[in-house]
Amino acid sequence: MPRPKPDELVQIDYAPPAQGWMESGASFRPGTYSHAAYAKSINYLGLPNPREWRPADQDWKLPAGWQKIILEGMK
Repeated sequence: MPRPKPDELVQIDYAPPAQGWMESGASFRPGTYSHAAYAKSINYLGLPNPREWRPADQDWKLPAGWQKIILEGMK
């Protein structure tokens, strides 16, 4: 792939997107998300809920009441 020229890098399209941001949806594909830490690293740091999982897994093995835990943590 050829390197773009400087004048090609400054061409910015200021038009709004064709669809609203709420209709765009999320697309989780391999390579587009961060991977989880290993359970042994979470244990070493003393963080809660150490377990082996990957973002693409159907079951993330979250603890019961995980939503409340997150909301309390954000307070």
